[in-house]
Formats: sequence, structure tokens, C-alpha cells
Amino acid sequence: MARDDKSNVPPHVRRPKPSSEKAKREKKPKGVVKPHVPNPKPAAPRGSYIPREAREAMEEAAKRKKEAAKEEAERAKTYVVKSGDSLSKIAKALLGDAARWPEIFQANKDQIKDPNLIYPGQELRIP
Repeated sequence: MARDDKSNVPPHVRRPKPSSEKAKREKKPKGVVKPHVPNPKPAAPRGSYIPREAREAMEEAAKRKKEAAKEEAERAKTYVVKSGDSLSKIAKALLGDAARWPEIFQANKDQIKDPNLIYPGQELRIP
């Protein structure tokens, strides 16, 4: 058997044919090369200067946001009585335990004289 016979050699062992010089020169690059484009808006350096007016406006906006959150929390602690409600039903729904109705009664003693008499439309504070 001659050594020139490569039919029994697996493909991963065979050596590729040498390419010509012309083919090497015409070889195109793999992948697409994109030109470098600098960032049009560079980031502000750390510790950059903020004008006083802008800083004061930012502080005022933060203060308004904090006050709005506080008012929202106060509104969230109120409940408007609907038809068919009782203090125990409200306590079970909002506080998780119907037996905590006296807490609602104590918080609203200025509005409620009798805990059995609450009216639709009443706004109750929830402790």
C-alpha cells in the first residue's frame, strides 16, 4: 500500500492544501469593522459644579416630594365608611383583626359617640 493514498485517513487528520499567495492577499477580514465615533456628550466630571439656583430648585423639589409623601401617608390612614360597614368589619379589613375595633373607636372619639352608630360618608382615622 502506498503512502500517497489518503483515503483511509480521517478528515481531521488530513492537512489542508497550501493556498496561493494571491488568495492570501485577497482574503477578507472576518467580521465587520466599525469606525470609531467619539461620544457626542461626554459625562460631566465627578464633583462638577451645580449653580446655586439649580441646587436650590432641586432641594425645593425634594422638599415638596417629601411633603406630598407625608400627606399621602396621612390620607392612606383614613377610611370612608360605606353602607353596611361596622367598626369590626373595618378593623378586620384594615387591621387584620376584628377585635381591634376599639382602637378605631378611640382614634375617632371626637366623631363617634356610640360605636354601634357610624354613618356612610364618615371619614375615620385608622391607627
